[in-house]
Amino acid sequence: MNVSTLPKPVIVRFPSRIARSMAKFCGFAALSAVLIFSASSARCADATIPYAKLYSLFERGAQIKSPHVRPIFVVQSTNKAVTPESITLTVQAKSGVIPLKIDSDGEIHGFPVSAELLKENPPILTNQAKGSLRIGGGLGIILPDSLTFTFAELNGYLSEATAEMKKQAGTFLSFMVPSAKGLIFEFASPRKQSLTISYKAGPKVLTADSDGGIKLPIDKATLAENPSVTVSEKPLKVSIDM
Repeated sequence: MNVSTLPKPVIVRFPSRIARSMAKFCGFAALSAVLIFSASSARCADATIPYAKLYSLFERGAQIKSPHVRPIFVVQSTNKAVTPESITLTVQAKSGVIPLKIDSDGEIHGFPVSAELLKENPPILTNQAKGSLRIGGGLGIILPDSLTFTFAELNGYLSEATAEMKKQAGTFLSFMVPSAKGLIFEFASPRKQSLTISYKAGPKVLTADSDGGIKLPIDKATLAENPSVTVSEKPLKVSIDM
């Protein structure tokens, strides 16, 4: 099959959440948007995605050079019964099949950003029905190997991420990037983790919700006091609360 004949992806507003990740991200292909791939295949139950379509996303993510900001790309099926880890994506390169790893949050790992593959533009085969996959990109925070941070330190990381968002959005769209409310610390099961803000008046303890997330608002009053912030364990990832 000639992948060049596949229909182009449609960019849409993303209304729901996949492990927080997709609903909170903006700044790559479109603000708060995802790509819905509507592709045909030799097997009607499956779909293929041209490599070049995902390359355009991952290549922009590779341009991020900040030591505290990283790109995150997430895949979701429109079928709510399909869990992220059950989705498969394999690059059907001439040199051999390249499987992509998808974790329980739907984050895609191991996508090969390659000029040679871009020229070849092999199909990426998925085990999901055509038109059922949504793939979106955004930014996450890379924390130092510590459990305690100052509030100003976390605000600095958030500022770096916001600057990257505006850079990715470009001059004409940067004004559309919404202001970040704070950070979301995401933890694994059993979701009993906590985050403690050590105010002068006394500590405030926030606990993980049913999704394993703890929202830390970044506000001017707390920033002025600059208390320490301590998490009970290292989070799986830290995303941006928009």
